[in-house]
Amino acid sequence: MVPHMSGTSLDAQKRYAEGTKSILQSYFSGKEDYRPEDLIVYKGDYATKAYGERAKDSGSAGANKAGGKGAGVQ
Repeated sequence: MVPHMSGTSLDAQKRYAEGTKSILQSYFSGKEDYRPEDLIVYKGDYATKAYGERAKDSGSAGANKAGGKGAGVQ
């Protein structure tokens, strides 16, 4: 969770640190009140269609529409 900061402004580095802190606090508190833009996968499924979409009716774990059988993240 450490971004590459070479050439990044101090303001941007501060935003990265605050965002990381917020995500970790949410996780460790058990609230799981993440901002939607901070999630890629949530509870075993893609949080947004921008990253992919699992086939709901296939029954095979890891299948997704874009990459076929086994291409999804488990």
